[in-house]
Amino acid sequence: TDVRAYLKGLNLPYANERLAIISSDGNLWLSYGKGVFCYDFKNKSCKRISIPAHSGNILALQSNGNDVFVVTPNNIFCIATHKNNVENVVKTPHPLTNDHFIILRDKVHNMWLAAGNHLYRLDNDSKEWIDINNVHNVKSIVTTRSAYTFVATTNNGLYIFSPNSEELTNFTQAPPNTEGLLTNHIEKLYYSTSRSEECRVGKECRSRW
Repeated sequence: TDVRAYLKGLNLPYANERLAIISSDGNLWLSYGKGVFCYDFKNKSCKRISIPAHSGNILALQSNGNDVFVVTPNNIFCIATHKNNVENVVKTPHPLTNDHFIILRDKVHNMWLAAGNHLYRLDNDSKEWIDINNVHNVKSIVTTRSAYTFVATTNNGLYIFSPNSEELTNFTQAPPNTEGLLTNHIEKLYYSTSRSEECRVGKECRSRW
């Protein structure tokens, strides 16, 4: 129950929950100051991976599949967990001043970033950020196995994007409850892991829109 004391017993520092994640291989990743630590529970070993000093303090760690993303005010780095090497993926579209953002890499390796009341997509081929300027107040982003991306907002409904990032539709509440999602506060977005369910949802979206 006492996370800080537990990590201290492993000789690991602890800052806050945004700087601590479990990767898909079951290892614990922590950040403290400008360093990233990886603790391997199986081998009971710890290694430290350095981020370039000029990049500033680390704001958050995120895991997406086999990679760990390290976010600083001006850069997004990727640590390939099987290699433990650091890659500077891209500069942020504008300096991030706090950890109030969401980052996700979809199944076709495009990166999505919700920050500063904007939704951005980084095209994997062009390496350029695109501001999807009609989507605001993002609370959650998920991507399905078939590379559809769902974006939930507090007051503009649910957006669905195809694998090539084309906006398929936007589900909004009908009048007079167009602002109804403000009171619901969509904090988390889930999708069924059932392949048949995913196919059914995809077919419904295509047939309706």
